[in-house]
Amino acid sequence: MFQPITTSPETPQRQIRDNMFVRILTLLEEMKETQRIQGRMLQTLLQQRGNMSTTVSSTPEGFPLKTVMDVEIMEEKLANPNFMSELVYHSLSRQYTFLGRNGKREFKALKLYEVIYGGLKKNAMTSQITRKDDEKAVSKWLIGARDRGVTGPTSNPSTRTSGSFEVERN
Repeated sequence: MFQPITTSPETPQRQIRDNMFVRILTLLEEMKETQRIQGRMLQTLLQQRGNMSTTVSSTPEGFPLKTVMDVEIMEEKLANPNFMSELVYHSLSRQYTFLGRNGKREFKALKLYEVIYGGLKKNAMTSQITRKDDEKAVSKWLIGARDRGVTGPTSNPSTRTSGSFEVERN
C-alpha cells in the first residue's frame, strides 16, 4: 500500500505570519531603542532644568540670522529632537535618501548635513554622538518621510506628526 510522506511545506499564510512576526519584533526593538534614548534625553533635561534660561517660542523667518535672539531661537530648535521637521518640509524630505538611492537625491553630500552634524557635536546633550550614529538617525528620519502626513513645519503641535529625529548619546 502506498502512503505519501507528509512534510509541512511553508504555506503562503504561514510565510506571511512569520514575516509579520519578524516585522513586529523589529518594530518593538526600535521602539525600545527610541524609548531608551528619550529617557536619557529627559534625564539630561531634568538635570539641566535649573540651568536653563527662559525659552523662546517664536522662530526666525529665515536666513541669514540677523540678531542674537535669532541665533538663540535656532539653538533651541537644534536642541529639539524634532528639529529636522523644523528645517525640512516633509514633502521635500521624501525626495531624499541619506545615500541618494532609488532615484532620490543624496542628503549626506549636502552642506546642510554637515551643519546638522556640527550642531549636534556642539550641543551639550548630543556632543558624544558619533558620525555613524548621526548618519543612522538622519537616514531613519528620511526613510520615515513617506509615513508622515504633514507637508511642512507647523506651529500647531496638534497637527504635527510624530516624525522625530533622534540621536543616540553615550
